[in-house]
Amino acid sequence: MKHSIFQAITAIAILASCQQTPKNEFTINGSIPGDSLDGKMVLLYPGHNNKTPIDTSYIKKNTFVFKQVVTNPEYLMVSFIQDKRYENKKFFSEANSTVDIILNGKESKVSGTPLNDTYSLFSDKIKQISEEYMTLSSKVRDPKTKDEDRQIAKKKMDQLMEDYSNITLKTTLDNSKNIIGATILPQAMDQLKPQEVINLIDSMPSYLRDSNNMNKLHKASENSLRSQEGMPYIDFELQTTEGKSAKLSDFVAKNKIVVIDFWASWCGPCRRSLPAMKKIYNKFHKKGMEIVGVSLDTKKEAWIKAIKEEGITWPQISDIQGWKCKASKLYGVRGIPSMFIINEDGKIVLSNTHNVKDVEKKLNELLK
Repeated sequence: MKHSIFQAITAIAILASCQQTPKNEFTINGSIPGDSLDGKMVLLYPGHNNKTPIDTSYIKKNTFVFKQVVTNPEYLMVSFIQDKRYENKKFFSEANSTVDIILNGKESKVSGTPLNDTYSLFSDKIKQISEEYMTLSSKVRDPKTKDEDRQIAKKKMDQLMEDYSNITLKTTLDNSKNIIGATILPQAMDQLKPQEVINLIDSMPSYLRDSNNMNKLHKASENSLRSQEGMPYIDFELQTTEGKSAKLSDFVAKNKIVVIDFWASWCGPCRRSLPAMKKIYNKFHKKGMEIVGVSLDTKKEAWIKAIKEEGITWPQISDIQGWKCKASKLYGVRGIPSMFIINEDGKIVLSNTHNVKDVEKKLNELLK
């Protein structure tokens, strides 16, 4: 009798343990409006890599569910593709919690955890800024826009870019000890000194600090330290549009001052800066200044086409590796346009500026 009672208690205990929620489980409850979606797939990806899904869920009555076991918060993305409809939403996983996701075009949203609520507020602000910026950009490009209205629109665009920078930096610093700060740090790096970026990464929890993305940013910031003002220039060798090798040191040896201009054919701000760069070239080239354009293009044809379209006459070199360009890595370039000035002593006297006015001001000091 006692043996039977013991067996019954043991069976109940085992059944109860099987029904318990796994430790550190994270649940995604999703909904997606639309007709005839039953049986369609929703895929779950790492947020930084949407090439290989890590899980699959099937829609049932316009809902889908994912369950994951997580140790530390992770950046993830759910994605749905059917014919011409494409829906996706990025979010963060948190152990022992549930997140609610609605996939519905511009009305898509994520809620349910402190991390995701904070990130949603940030994303909504950035989305609003982006939409206003694009509207103004269209107005500026419209030939029917009056000059006065165009100038007003440009000033508003500048203010929006400043707002974007301020919000991104504040959100990064406010969340520097969690995955939100690590996720948006690349967008805030232009407003931080290299040592500040290094200090931020070093202070992060180990699961963030030791991640592949943070290791890359740490390395880029270390390179930026070596290309700061007062440091000797770092030589590199790339190819001209004709495929001939050319070293930065070749240009430094032949000129009093060398301006390195990192740019690309696909970079709107880069191409908008070129008229001002032409004025600088015409003003200072005869005094011993040379500009060396370093393209971060990945297609040689697009690079050469842009050179011709913009009428660029100063030397151009590239390895057609995009952001993998060895020169941009050596100088810790994180955004373009990015310009450096090397003086006749081979020292960097202006580092990583995006502003052509900074270049002109420094050249006026160097070549009076």
